[in-house]
Formats: sequence, C-alpha cells, structure tokens
Amino acid sequence: MNAIEIKSLSKTYDLKRKDKLHILNNIHLNVKKGSVFGLLGPNGAGKTTLLKILLNISFYDKGKITILNQPHDCPNIKKRVNYLPEKPYFYPYLTGKDFLTYMASFYNNIQTSTIDDLLTEVGLKNQSNIKIHQYSKGMQQRLGIASCLLNEPDILFLDEPTTGLDPIAHKDICTIIRLLKEKEKTVFLLSHELSDIETLCDHIGILHQGNLIKTGPIENFVGSKEYKIIFSCVEGLPEDPALLHARLDKKTLTYTLLIPADEINIYISIASKYKLKTLSVENIQKKLEDTFHELIKINNI
Repeated sequence: MNAIEIKSLSKTYDLKRKDKLHILNNIHLNVKKGSVFGLLGPNGAGKTTLLKILLNISFYDKGKITILNQPHDCPNIKKRVNYLPEKPYFYPYLTGKDFLTYMASFYNNIQTSTIDDLLTEVGLKNQSNIKIHQYSKGMQQRLGIASCLLNEPDILFLDEPTTGLDPIAHKDICTIIRLLKEKEKTVFLLSHELSDIETLCDHIGILHQGNLIKTGPIENFVGSKEYKIIFSCVEGLPEDPALLHARLDKKTLTYTLLIPADEINIYISIASKYKLKTLSVENIQKKLEDTFHELIKINNI
C-alpha cells in the first residue's frame, strides 16, 4: 500500500518575458506506507517546492496527488501528517515541556502523559524544564521532532533534520528516525547527507532540474560488490577476454582489474592458467554518492 502517490505533477512560474520557468516536470512517484523515503537533489532541483505541494501550502499546474488514499488537499489529511522544516522556530524563553504543552493546545485531548512520553522518546526527559534558548541545536531538533509527533501522524516530513549537527546529535536524530520506522510511520526525508539516505532509507528518488531522474529501492542505487585485484605477470598480459579491462600501472608494472563478486572463481582459474601473481584482493562496493554524481552529470542540461 502506498502512503503517497504522485501522478504527472508539474509546476511552472510565469516570467515577465512571457516565458515559463519549469520547476517540476511530469513527476511520478509512489512512497510505500511504513517506509523511509529519501529525496535527493542539488540546490534548486525542486525538492522544497515538491514538499510544499505535498503539504498543500503551494499550488501546482497539473497532476494528481493522493495521500493515505485521499486527495492531498483533503482537510482530514492535515490531522494525519506533520512537518519539521529545516530551520524550525521555537519560543526561546519557554522550557521544552512548556513548548510541547503549547503546541498540544492546537490538538484535541493530548494528555500531559503523552508529552512526558515524547520527551523521553527523543531523549529530553532530563532537560524538559530547561529554557529552549539554552538548548543545543541537536536538542532543538529533537524537540522539533517531538512536537511533530504530538498528533501521532502517519506521515512525517523532515527537511534536512541532521544538517549542522555534531556527531552525537546527528546519531541521535538518525536513531529517532529508525524508531519511527519500527513504529511503521512513513518518513519523507529531504537531505544532502548521502550517508544518512544510504543507511536510513528503503527507497529514494533523485530530483534534478525539476525532473525525477531515478527512483527505486536503495539497492538500485548502491552498486553490487566488486573485487579490485592487483596482479603481475612476467610475460606480459595474456590475451584473454576476462583480462581485457585490466589497467597497467607503468610505475609498478602491475595490473589492476575490477570484476563482479560472482566472477571471482573465473579469475582464480585464469590466474592459475597463466601463472599470474596476485598481489592483493580488495572487496569494494559502489556507494550512493558515486551513483548520485554519475546521474547528475549524465542528466545535466
């Protein structure tokens, strides 16, 4: 079941010269319920615009958006989603608990025990009576997530939740996102932290110049395992198709060969046949960062 379905979504801005600036071009996207979906893209790709459209705070030209099997502008949807912006604002002279109590007043029947439970869940139980202006950025981000969970949303939209955090705070936010996934909450995550996307997300999409250039399971973006083999051969490189892509290092007079992990036995046979001297074997895997840069480069207009 999909939590979010987007079909043929487009948005443009009219310019003074009667031209149109295309912000989003024919976007098709499905986000599965209970998954963590990561949206990647360079600055200006259209990520924030898409997020605002999903939250019904920005208009679009054409297309169809369904959230939790209802039109995204249905009033009931607002009760079932929540959003943490990249730079949330807090009342600095309220305590953390006072702030959540104030935010809870916008909803119906939220008990004090719920607020206490949320403060514990995000690791702020012992800091709940400290004024927010004394909080670190990481503590403020955790408080922001707690405020977004007051209405027990089915979908949580997070815009750059780990940007600018120290390593400990960064880890804390990632842990909270994993806990949300365990509770089968759907998380729609915008981030420039590719390592976070790679470790947290089930599915991702890459948006570039208003186009969703690729989307799918994280496995489709992280390359299959390969072996990097360095070997030498006294009589020169044998003319064998399996060694066709071996690269010679003229300084060391050694060869480097990349082969898929499931072809390692083929290399062993060839090494034995031609008496190759294997100097090292390194297990490597293509990272999301590599795929991201390749796709952006290919799709530059």
